[in-house]
Amino acid sequence: MVKIVKDIASTFKESVVANTKQMEKRANQKAEFSVKRCQELAFECGIERTVDNVYAMSKLFATEFQREFFCGQLTPELRLGFFNKWCRDNNLE
Repeated sequence: MVKIVKDIASTFKESVVANTKQMEKRANQKAEFSVKRCQELAFECGIERTVDNVYAMSKLFATEFQREFFCGQLTPELRLGFFNKWCRDNNLE
């Protein structure tokens, strides 16, 4: 009986570890996708492909909130203006 309980506990622990790894992998994939989507939208709205702008994007898109906000219901003109204002406010012009 003790062996059966130990086997069940071991199997459960292995399942938890596997599920945790899978959830972490999915979260990382989602973050990677959202960063790429933000970059696409940034370049589409007219942000120039310069080292300084790419560096600013890495800072702006660091948090999930900022990525969601940037990808939200903004026009290309608003995205460009928002990015430029964010860069000025953060001394990244």
